[in-house]
Amino acid sequence: MIVDNGAQVELFIPGVFQGTAGTARDKVWFVPNKAGVDPATARAGMMDGKVVRLEPAKDAEGPGWTSRYTVQA
Repeated sequence: MIVDNGAQVELFIPGVFQGTAGTARDKVWFVPNKAGVDPATARAGMMDGKVVRLEPAKDAEGPGWTSRYTVQA
């Protein structure tokens, strides 16, 4: 069994979140700390200085949001 405890990254999603978020494989988890944009509509951000494409969805079991991410070239 492979256990991936993930890592912490600096994440910026305009109008939604700015700070440290958790990652594991191709997912990032964050709790929105800005009130400018609905997190469900966010499609792009910066992760550790790289542009990423996002697909956020509300976490059913907590206050956070989970998103698949893809690093853009």
